Amino acid sequence: MSKLGTSFEVVKEDLLIDGEFKMEYERLRPEYEAIQRIVTDEKERNLIQTESPEKKRMSEFQDF
Repeated sequence: MSKLGTSFEVVKEDLLIDGEFKMEYERLRPEYEAIQRIVTDEKERNLIQTESPEKKRMSEFQDF
């Protein structure tokens, strides 16, 4: 167990004991796996936006 408390994996294992929860988890799994692949790909290609749109606009304004 981490210093911050129970890990996600431990909580997930406990929740998956409930049949209804497990069914819904499995139904949604492909969607979340697709999202994870997109995020991972964007990170690898450095496409993740690291600053807020407002801050980016301000820095673009300051270039004038």
